[in-house]
Amino acid sequence: MQDKDIVSQRPEQSADMDWRKCQQTLQELEEVLQQLEVLLSLSRVPRVLLLLGGSPVLPKELYEINMEKLEVAWEGIV
Repeated sequence: MQDKDIVSQRPEQSADMDWRKCQQTLQELEEVLQQLEVLLSLSRVPRVLLLLGGSPVLPKELYEINMEKLEVAWEGIV
């Protein structure tokens, strides 16, 4: 094997590794969102605040999910 062959293989392996990490992250996010859906279906939570990255005091991303208008859907749940 020549040095050129070794160098040309590394970017493909790195891209493949990045793709696998991306797929794994998306799979884990899907699992978290499914668990969150189950958790929120068990109680009457009007709003949810999601803090991502950083710390609770200084998050990198902040999302508020307002579910107050979904209150009609809660009436059928005992």
